[in-house]
This record gives sequence, structure tokens and C-alpha cells, in this order.
Amino acid sequence: DYEVDPINAKDMIAKEFATHVPKMIEDLFRKHMHNITLNLYLITSSSTARKSFANLQQQLYLTMKSKLQDQAADPEI
Repeated sequence: DYEVDPINAKDMIAKEFATHVPKMIEDLFRKHMHNITLNLYLITSSSTARKSFANLQQQLYLTMKSKLQDQAADPEI
């Protein structure tokens, strides 16, 4: 049987909280942003240069629509 001093328990909990929670929050935020952010990359090639803005917009729309999480928020073009 161990006796735990209530003051030491509070200090231990506070220390564990300070040590681990910021990393947990950062990981949760990173996962959240990964799930809601589109990663767009500039592609400079002759085939892309010939596409109109409307074509690129349509392509982006179809890509977004194919994702389950984006189907509920179906944006208008």
C-alpha cells in the first residue's frame, strides 16, 4: 500500500499535463488541418498552361466533390 500526498499528486499531474498535452494538441490540430485543407501545387507545364481558368476550376470542383468530407459542403462554381 502506497500513501500519496495530495499535494504531490497534484504536482505530478500538473507536470504530466505540461509535458504531454501541448504535443497532443499540436497533433490534433495537424490532423484537423490535414483533413480540411486542400493541398494545391503549382504545375507549370505546357498541358496546364493551355487549360483555361474555368477548366481548372471544374477540375478542382470534381476533385473536391469526390472526397466524402466535401460532398456535404458542395460549393457552387
